Amino acid sequence: MSDILRMLSQMGLRDAVDILVVSSLFYFVFRLIRGGRTTVPQRGFVLLLLLAMVTYFLALTFQLKALAFLIERLGIVLVLVVIVIFQSDLRRGLADLGRLRLIRSLFSRPDVALSEIVRAATEMGRRRVGALIAFERDVPLRPWIERGTSLEAIIRAETIRTIFTTPAPLHDGALIVRGDRLAAAGCILPLTTHEGLARDLGTRHRAALGLSEETDAVVLVVSEETGKISIAADGRLERNIEPETLSQSLAALLGVEADAS
Repeated sequence: MSDILRMLSQMGLRDAVDILVVSSLFYFVFRLIRGGRTTVPQRGFVLLLLLAMVTYFLALTFQLKALAFLIERLGIVLVLVVIVIFQSDLRRGLADLGRLRLIRSLFSRPDVALSEIVRAATEMGRRRVGALIAFERDVPLRPWIERGTSLEAIIRAETIRTIFTTPAPLHDGALIVRGDRLAAAGCILPLTTHEGLARDLGTRHRAALGLSEETDAVVLVVSEETGKISIAADGRLERNIEPETLSQSLAALLGVEADAS
């Protein structure tokens, strides 16, 4: 024990930075694969990793060179194990990383799909067809996407209108837009718990507010009763948005360029 304490006391700034960088790297990897279906293997890997680190630390402390050499070589195997076991989660995590606002800004371009969504919302409002459309921003909406019906469809106004037209089986849930795809439909969003809301706000509006409170998503609502369009973002609801300004409002919130057409 005294040897361990003496070794800890001799750690310098370089060692502390080294440990911090490695710890941050592992934290970043596990943030990438969080929310997947591999929770049990994830826990097992964490325990195995902690055991290996403690064993390696003790091997260095007591100068067990053979054991330290063996654990160093096993590090390469552990990296391969991570890639094999968590390949699907890593792929989804890297896709989420690519959707970060900073990364997207490097490839900024006019969002041509926005006009399709605006056209669909305007037509549904005119016909008083209720709709709930959530746009993913920096915070992944994977938990809600996985509970809905996967689409991965190209954004088309006709597709959106078909989804929300009764008696389509998915018309009651939310449609989630991820990047340039309609990711999933029939998604059940969390309802807001905020008190004192206007009494004329229905379930769609409360679900839009609920998701905007839990994430940074932008949620568009078309009222079935009035045909009015509203947008929820950052826990606030902007109501009665005119079709003429809808494109600019969405573009500003999503950080894209409005389609000039």
